[in-house]
Amino acid sequence: MTHLSRIHPYPAMMPDVLADSLASAYAGRGTRVLDPFCGTGRTLMAAAARGAHCVGLDTNPLALLLTRAKAAQARPMALQQVLSDVRHARTPGEGTQTGSFEFGRRVRYFGHAREAELWSIVQWLNALSPNAPEMLVLAAVLSATAREVSYCRQDQWKIHRISPRLRRSAQKSAWTVFERRLGSVIVELRHSVPLPGRCAAYPGDARNMCCELAGCNVHRPFDLVITSPPYGDSRTTVQYGGVASLLLSIVTHLRGIDVPAPSGGSIDRGCLGGVPLARHVDCRGWHQYWPRAPTHSGWRRVGAFLRDMTEVVQGIDECAAPKCVAAFVVARRSVGAARVRLDSFIHDQFASRGWRLEHRTRRTISAKLTPARVDSKGRSFMRSRNTATMREEYVLVFRKRHTSLARVAAGTTCELRRERALVYRTRAVR
Repeated sequence: MTHLSRIHPYPAMMPDVLADSLASAYAGRGTRVLDPFCGTGRTLMAAAARGAHCVGLDTNPLALLLTRAKAAQARPMALQQVLSDVRHARTPGEGTQTGSFEFGRRVRYFGHAREAELWSIVQWLNALSPNAPEMLVLAAVLSATAREVSYCRQDQWKIHRISPRLRRSAQKSAWTVFERRLGSVIVELRHSVPLPGRCAAYPGDARNMCCELAGCNVHRPFDLVITSPPYGDSRTTVQYGGVASLLLSIVTHLRGIDVPAPSGGSIDRGCLGGVPLARHVDCRGWHQYWPRAPTHSGWRRVGAFLRDMTEVVQGIDECAAPKCVAAFVVARRSVGAARVRLDSFIHDQFASRGWRLEHRTRRTISAKLTPARVDSKGRSFMRSRNTATMREEYVLVFRKRHTSLARVAAGTTCELRRERALVYRTRAVR
């Protein structure tokens, strides 16, 4: 189990066992580790537990908040004092509501009583003014509490509401859920040891990786890249920005938590494939990875995703140290009744840059199901026979060859010859 693994639910998290296995095989003390799609930071926590210096990027502010909360090294005793005060802070009433968390939304995702309780928790935490590490953990716990007491369906990470019958009977107390979740975090912190490595998470777009890292004053090359990118374009097949936006609208009211609350649409547009291709772009070169006719409407989404993934691989190649290892966990998502061969695409992209595939493993996963449609009120309608979008994952491990070998593999032999000629002339002068 990675550090604070269950502090908050999140979509498509890498399994703890897999994150630990990859970190154990390739990370060590002093290893420079990068995860350009860090999510809740499971890979970073696994590597930092082995003394690695880890850097994560993500475009979702909620993901960065959760990763920073895990890496904050909060003190269990300080959190225990907060937990002890919860019982005194709770009042029989519903609290004093000072506004709505759902401004601009078409439908409500919180009952009036639950929204009032969440406001009471926010005001109470602001009055306590805990130190920054503890406040990060409390913000993560509050976010998880808000999702549990909301009208969102708990079996998926989409902005789908539960049925009207369940909404009428929803009676979970936000105070009770907050107290239970905080207690679980304290128990885990008491039985864990401080991470020997360092871990930092920054807002950044993996498609512009090197510039984003330079803007965060992260300049050194990386020895190891462990990541699990989205398996398809996040706007149309994952749609996880809506839930993140809902939870961020609550957390942003906490003092000392510098986190934006963008709309769900803006979060999804910042993900891979969030901006579809122009209609005139020719995608026939990628037909081997998604066997649909070039005129198929899905090519604007699939092509945009593959275009963005090309930029991600290019950024990893530019930020990688010699003999760097890159471990990818990917799957073949079904789009338009055909699977996108993401594993083959990533393999070919790395191979074209001189990387060598060292390891390939296939893992069976629980089938992911997709609804037929979702209406404007957040209601989902399932087919009589659900469509399984994924059934297995692939673990791909690449190693970067020497620079000259990479150039040979990429076909730039002329550049290599010029370098050799320069070396020979330098030796002759000496």
